[in-house]
Amino acid sequence: MYKCVKRQKNKPKELNPKDKQFLELNQFLYVKTNIFSNSNLTIFESIVKYLKEEKSLNFHQISLLLNRNERNIWTIYRNSLKKRIK
Repeated sequence: MYKCVKRQKNKPKELNPKDKQFLELNQFLYVKTNIFSNSNLTIFESIVKYLKEEKSLNFHQISLLLNRNERNIWTIYRNSLKKRIK
């Protein structure tokens, strides 16, 4: 049983064709450097906030680009919004 679980964890995640196409189209995504001027936000928060608000990407698309979990991206974005309010 343990070996089956361990083998499954080591398998690379397969992307569906729609996600593959999205990644191919957005392989080179340019980010403006002035988004990092806000010293209250971390670099990662700045990037996620920029992609969400300026490029109008959803959390799933951002997670594909940054190779992170969608829930993590959502949390980072919410933290950036909280910092903006303060």
